[in-house]
Amino acid sequence: MRAFFPVHPVRIAVVCLALLGMAFAPARAEDGFLMPSGNIECIYEKEVVPDDDSPPLPARLICSRAQPSFLRVILDDDAAPARIVQWKNGMGCCTHALRKHPYGTTWEQAPFYCDIETDGVHCFRRKNARLTGFRLSRAGVRFYDRPDMLHSMN
Repeated sequence: MRAFFPVHPVRIAVVCLALLGMAFAPARAEDGFLMPSGNIECIYEKEVVPDDDSPPLPARLICSRAQPSFLRVILDDDAAPARIVQWKNGMGCCTHALRKHPYGTTWEQAPFYCDIETDGVHCFRRKNARLTGFRLSRAGVRFYDRPDMLHSMN
């Protein structure tokens, strides 16, 4: 009798390896906030130093927007600029398990900080006398990369 959904042995092996990789991946401690509108959440993931010889996973800030379409922006704690990561479904935003921060406040977890404003969230990484970051809102994303004038002056 033939199986209704034939499964190739290579596909089974790939799925098993992927699941094993997730099971043994180092866990990240998380912190973050939710915008008052409930439309944008930002999660801070601390740096992870694996027990083996693998390179450390840098700290990062992940901000996700639910509407008008799902969008995720990631800013790592390294020299790289912020980047957009898109998924076809928006599952995973916005959990409402995070604390809501009121408009006009600032959330900070060095080297990242975010200003929570009515026109969106403005998040930056302060490193090597540069401010690198983005503004995420219903209207879209705007990226920033400029000298940190406050911290580069003597």
